[in-house]
Amino acid sequence: MDRTESLPIGASCGSAVRRPRQNRVTPFGTIEATHHKGALMGNRGDLHALNGTLGQQWRSRRWLSCVLEGNGWKAPMDTPGHYYPLFFHDEAVALAAGHRPCGECRPDALAAFIAAWKLGHGVAAGEWLPLRDIDQASHRSRVREHGSNGLCRLANLPEGTFVSVPLLGPRPLLIFSGRLWPWKHGGYDRPLRWPGEDVSCIILTPPCMLAVLRGGYGLVLDPLLQRVAMARPRR
Repeated sequence: MDRTESLPIGASCGSAVRRPRQNRVTPFGTIEATHHKGALMGNRGDLHALNGTLGQQWRSRRWLSCVLEGNGWKAPMDTPGHYYPLFFHDEAVALAAGHRPCGECRPDALAAFIAAWKLGHGVAAGEWLPLRDIDQASHRSRVREHGSNGLCRLANLPEGTFVSVPLLGPRPLLIFSGRLWPWKHGGYDRPLRWPGEDVSCIILTPPCMLAVLRGGYGLVLDPLLQRVAMARPRR
């Protein structure tokens, strides 16, 4: 979604120079400026500074991932006084950044997320689990623990997890289909061979979301990865 959200506040559509907004989220949890599009939009509340730029990292503990449009509705452009729209390449990035599905525009995804949360966190399937509890637990996990898990082993990490492997360089890598996929704003590069179970890595996906992946949550992934998944031999 690269239309007027790429313009500075106060700029017109006819401006000679377009500068990308600082609104694309990385698996490291940073928010960067790039012209690349996103497949999902994020909401953390109104993050605007007085001049209309990004002023803070979060304002609400309810971090959501939303569709860009649906049923005649389109995601609003950047307007101070309203929430500051963030964008993710795919849901693996959104989860790594600590965002859960929105209940209004992604109700089916949220239901699947809650079911996976319960399974991954040891909550009984029939037990009532308020979204407020999920959002509070998620906030503690992503703010205090994101990217600070220390060195871990690649063994037994679920698909959809983002890691950084010092041996392979600083780029974030997505674990998927038995390989490591280097991420960039425009998508994923050619996958790297699995370096071995005992190779040290830093887990970028927050622990609470890691548990959701272990609980079987199905991510909305980059089309390339979707094709890879479809090409897998059926068991």
